Amino acid sequence: MWRQKAIARLGRTFSPRQVREFVRLADIVSLFPNSESVFRRISKAKEDEAVFDYLAEIRFGLTFASLEFELKFEPCGEKGPDLLVSRDGQSAYVEVRRIRTSQVEPTLPFLDLMDESSKATLAEYGDFERSVKEIEDELYSQTGAKRIPPGLLFCIFGWDWLLGGGQKLHCGVLKQLAEPFARWVSDLKGARFSLENFATSGTLSTS
Repeated sequence: MWRQKAIARLGRTFSPRQVREFVRLADIVSLFPNSESVFRRISKAKEDEAVFDYLAEIRFGLTFASLEFELKFEPCGEKGPDLLVSRDGQSAYVEVRRIRTSQVEPTLPFLDLMDESSKATLAEYGDFERSVKEIEDELYSQTGAKRIPPGLLFCIFGWDWLLGGGQKLHCGVLKQLAEPFARWVSDLKGARFSLENFATSGTLSTS
């Protein structure tokens, strides 16, 4: 139900091609637990920027899934973290924070998923240091902490989704990491997002 409503929401303000791209993305997302929760928020979004916020959650979630993580959306409900990822006998919550283009970055094209010969990656732009500092400041404000919370392992930073090559993600390690978390960081740094990863993969989890 919410999936169809989310598609209808995009249809009101996005181009037909963008809607088709989202439908293809939604087909994959629907395989994961609680995917209806993110579709619900997209369907209720009052502005397009909010839609892009929720799409960022989907894309980071699928990036973890492509690395054979089990993925669950909104594991603790709407007010909790965005994602739960699990692998190697360990689990971690993921909070996705999108810095909107209207604030600090130029507007970039929508992700083109219709080109079967290409892989979707992140093209570098913006100010990495400034963006990470903004996220850290917001984290401190939300938690009331004066230092990094002890359970926070690392930060992942990426740019808008474009076609092309280049490193997709930056990972900032906040403490000395033991395994398997050190390996998670290494895998994320080398990740390349493509929906084709899911067409034949046996790693999709619905449990």
